[in-house]
Amino acid sequence: MKSPLGNYFEARRRALLEESKGVFAAHKGLRGHERELFVSRFLRDHVPAQAGIVNNGQVIDHRWASTGDAAGISSEQDVIIHRNDVPVFQPSGVPICPAESVLAALEVKTCLDKSGFDDVRTKADSIGTLASSNQMVVQLGEHGAEWRDRKPRILTGVICFATSPDTRAEFISTLNEQRLDCPNAPDFILNLKWGLIVRCDHGGVPNIDVLRGVAPRSGDSTGKAPTGYQRFYRHNEAWKGLFTLVLELTERLQRYALVYSDLGEYASGRTIGNSRESGE
Repeated sequence: MKSPLGNYFEARRRALLEESKGVFAAHKGLRGHERELFVSRFLRDHVPAQAGIVNNGQVIDHRWASTGDAAGISSEQDVIIHRNDVPVFQPSGVPICPAESVLAALEVKTCLDKSGFDDVRTKADSIGTLASSNQMVVQLGEHGAEWRDRKPRILTGVICFATSPDTRAEFISTLNEQRLDCPNAPDFILNLKWGLIVRCDHGGVPNIDVLRGVAPRSGDSTGKAPTGYQRFYRHNEAWKGLFTLVLELTERLQRYALVYSDLGEYASGRTIGNSRESGE
C-alpha cells in the first residue's frame, strides 16, 4: 500500500507517460522537444527555487569563456539544472551555464536504441571532460559544517519515456548490451515504466555519485543488473524513480549550502584540473 506521497508521485509518473502518448508533432525533433518540456515542467514544480532549469543549453568551463577553446564547451544538453547564484549567459540565444553552477545535465529520450545510447554517452562524456575552477564549499554532513576545497561534479542522466520492451528483464538485457560500465556513460537511467537504474561506485569510474537508497533488494533476483549499475525499484514502485531524482537534486542544493567559486579563471584562462577527478 502506497503512502499519500507515493500515490502522488505515481500519479505524476502516469501523467508524464500519458502526456508523452499525446505528442502528435510530425517531426521527430519536435516530438522530443515536447517531452523535454514535460520533464522541465515536472522539475520546476518539485525542485527548490534555488535551482534554475533550462532546455537545450550547453555547459562551459573557463577555457571556452576566455579563449574560445572548443574543449571547454559541452554538446547541447536537453535539460540543465543549475544553481541560481551564478548567471546563465545567452550570447547567441542558446543558454550557456558555467560548469561551477551546474547540478545535473539530463537527456530525455522517447526510446533507447543503439543510436540513442551512443548519443547519451557522447553527451555525458562532453560534460565529464570539462575543466572546473576550485571551489570553497561549506559542506553539511554528519560531522557538522566544514569548509572543503573541491571541484564540482555534474550528475548526468537519462529520462526515458519508452514503454517497451515489455518486461524489466528485457530492458536490463538491453542495457547490458550497451557497455554502460564505460567511463563516459551517464550516471543513471530513469525509465518511467521500469524505474531507476544507477551506476555503482565500484563500476570502474572513480568518485561516482550514487543516488539515495539504491542498494539492490535482497531476495529479488528478477533480471540481471547491468555491469556498473544497480537495479532497485520494482515495477509497482517505479514512482520512486521520480521521487529519488527530486530528493537528490534537493540534497545537492542543501549539501553545498554556501559555495565560493574562483570565477576569475573565466577571464584569465588558467588551466585547472578535470571534473572527472572531482570529489563527491
